[in-house]
Amino acid sequence: MSVARHNPAGSKILRIWRSSIAAVAVIVFGIPVFAQKVSPGAPEVPATGIQIVSNSGEPELRVGGVPFFVHAAQFDYFRVPPDLWIRSLERYSELGINTIDLRIPWNWHEAQDGEFDFDGHTNLNRNLRGLLMQIAQMRFKLIVRPGPQIGDHWRNAGLPPWLLAYSDYKMSATEIQDGLAPPDAELAAQDSNAAARNWLASEIHMTYSRRWLTAVAMELAHYSANNLISITEPGVREGETQEKKITGPLLLVALDDTIAVPRGEEAPDLARYLGELRGALSRGGLDALTFMNMPDAAVEGLTPIGGAPAPAASFPLGFASQWIFDPQASPQIASSISVNAGASSRGSLLTTTDASSLAFLARSLATQRDFPPFLSAFSATTFAPAGDTRAVQPSPENTLLASRLLLGSGIRAIVYSPLQDTLTPTGWETPSAARYFRWDAPLDLAGNKGPRVGGVSRNGQLISAWGAMLAASHVQSDFGIVDLRASTMKKNESINLLHAKEMEQLCRVAALAGYAPEFVNPAAQPIERLLRNHVILLPVPREAGSNFQLSEEAQAALVELLALRQNRLRQRHAHGAADVAGDVDQCGGLVGLVRRHAVIGRGCHRQEQEREANREKDARQRRVAVGDIAGQPREMPHRERDHRGAEHDEIFRLHRADEAADHRHQQQCSDAAR
Repeated sequence: MSVARHNPAGSKILRIWRSSIAAVAVIVFGIPVFAQKVSPGAPEVPATGIQIVSNSGEPELRVGGVPFFVHAAQFDYFRVPPDLWIRSLERYSELGINTIDLRIPWNWHEAQDGEFDFDGHTNLNRNLRGLLMQIAQMRFKLIVRPGPQIGDHWRNAGLPPWLLAYSDYKMSATEIQDGLAPPDAELAAQDSNAAARNWLASEIHMTYSRRWLTAVAMELAHYSANNLISITEPGVREGETQEKKITGPLLLVALDDTIAVPRGEEAPDLARYLGELRGALSRGGLDALTFMNMPDAAVEGLTPIGGAPAPAASFPLGFASQWIFDPQASPQIASSISVNAGASSRGSLLTTTDASSLAFLARSLATQRDFPPFLSAFSATTFAPAGDTRAVQPSPENTLLASRLLLGSGIRAIVYSPLQDTLTPTGWETPSAARYFRWDAPLDLAGNKGPRVGGVSRNGQLISAWGAMLAASHVQSDFGIVDLRASTMKKNESINLLHAKEMEQLCRVAALAGYAPEFVNPAAQPIERLLRNHVILLPVPREAGSNFQLSEEAQAALVELLALRQNRLRQRHAHGAADVAGDVDQCGGLVGLVRRHAVIGRGCHRQEQEREANREKDARQRRVAVGDIAGQPREMPHRERDHRGAEHDEIFRLHRADEAADHRHQQQCSDAAR
């Protein structure tokens, strides 16, 4: 696994889409296992590895050397009866899903201190090993979220109750029994750096978290995309099976749950905490790309976590975000920058506000240097709260509308969260959600199709046919807008929200004018990507006043960009002057001839026709003017002198000068012919 740089020379940019590799995709369904086996022949060894390469400044995900579009679905196996696992995965494959997103709850697999169950010996729903093999057997790719914390309304945020009994977590027995999350897990949704500081200060938490991640990494390492694994597939004859080597399915690993970093902070404690988590995965032998989910990316913007390893290191760290329907959002909230759709409640379709919010989110995610725009949670519905059987849902058509708007705005990885309604096991309920975890998702618990399945299926058909091309493409912009959220010295959250609103308004005005902008982060993006925009707009909000100040990194990058662009312009003008001088020399010093052919681009015959037409038009104007002013003394009877007389004089003077130049040019042509 690596991050590479690739800048193909002479690549042509199309107006809307640019692609370098054609798409070849195959929908692979479940493969049954037969009784007999045959010895395999000489199999082809598939290419292994996952890379994020820089293609003309755009990060591009490649699996086995081929661009890959992540069309994923969340699969909460701990909420689905094990006898329905294969049926559910088969339905996912039929809908064109190519990647499975697994949350792996700590408290589900280590119910007692030091007693791990990954094979289902205490509960068949805990057979993670069998599930991983089935996912590989069905040719899915894989995303995992081992925590330590996981969200999605799971009990105690995924932390084991025996661990929460320690005083470090400041939880009472009643709070643990009710399934509440620890205080620092709640704090992480507001200030992840402060929560990470508390986690690091707790030796109990860090010791057990490292042990858990190392244990689960040992279960996952075999399925890394850098490895070859064996699967069983049908043989040539009926009833026969054969072994085949394929690339491991594991692509990405999410670190912890969602994060939130107040702007203006470098978050060094969060960087240290994430480094500890990644180190524990490495000790378990797992080498994979890592990312974090940042729900408020549209407001906060995306900047590297201070002190974290560089994105080009062996473990790149990317940002993903989410878009979830929220029926409680008011029009005032929905009209501002938000990752949640609130204007589509009560069965209505997406509004222009929702569409603008989707495009804004996609543009924000596209500012990363080494990670493609990734939506790690997408849902056009909402879940049933505790004590209820169903929530208010928008129109089923919104699943297709919202996802296509995201794809058209540049999203290159999307996870349906969820694709299927699930059932929380008995005794694992939480106060925030009903036991029947119903979202009115495209599939119900048994895998039956619902009204929203059409949107997922159509996306699957598109991505199955054109996924590689989409993964290698990007939306071509008309101009760039400096991302104020990542490029300014921000003092508080209100200023940051002001910058986000200012940028969204610019995007809406540009869309009304028929232009497509993109956000640029001068301090983080490569210079070749910035040079792609002939115009870069630096907005200065009027309300910011004296608080507006670019960061030192952004200022230095913009100065370098301007210097490089001016140097290129000087070189271009010098080359242009040399080309003109060469043409003049080839024509024997006929400067007038070269000038007229190079600038005007007309032949002698066409010039003569136009001059004759201009003379006749001038004569008609003179006759009309003289007829209109008969008997009246005029300074120049062939032209009327009014408030535009000076302009007419200049036009007449230029016309006479052009006639004289034409006469000289014609004489030069005659001399050259002789």
